[in-house]
Amino acid sequence: MGSGKGKQRRVQAATAQPVPDDLRDKRSSVSTEEERKRKWRIFAKKSGVAGVKITQYYLGRDVIPTVSDCNKMASELFNDAVQVGAVVLPDGYSVEDFEFYVRLSDGFPSLSRMLVKSLNLDIELPFPEYYLDNDNKMSSPNVAMYLDDLQYHIGGYLPMK
Repeated sequence: MGSGKGKQRRVQAATAQPVPDDLRDKRSSVSTEEERKRKWRIFAKKSGVAGVKITQYYLGRDVIPTVSDCNKMASELFNDAVQVGAVVLPDGYSVEDFEFYVRLSDGFPSLSRMLVKSLNLDIELPFPEYYLDNDNKMSSPNVAMYLDDLQYHIGGYLPMK
C-alpha cells in the first residue's frame, strides 16, 4: 500500500489492502483541490486507516516524533499522496526528486523544508506542528491541509521539465 517504504512497520490494518488501481495518479493533469482531497479521503477509508494516527501508520508506533521520525513521515506521506493522486507532480518529476527535512524546536516540529534534488531547490513548508503532530489521524483535516500546501508549493516553484 502507499509508497511501500515503511509497510513492515505499519499497523496491520494499514497493510490489509493495496491502493486500488483507480486511485493511482496518472499524472496527466492537475486535478482540482477538492478532487485531490477526495482521493486522499478514499485512500484512507478504503485502506482502513482513516482513524489511525500518522505516527502509528508511518512509524509503527504512537510516539512524539523525533527529527528523523518527522523526516520519514513527511517523505512517506508525500509518496503516498502522489501515488493516490492527492498531490500531482508536473510532468518530468517523480517522488525520487524530493527530500524532506524537519527541524524541531522545544520538542515539536517547527520548520519543514522540501528539497527538489534535480533543481537544487530548497522550499520552506511552514507549520509542520499541525500536520506532523502525533495526534493527527490519516483522515485529519490537518493532513489534507499539508497536502494542499505541498501542491501549492510544487505548482508555484517547479518549472515544467
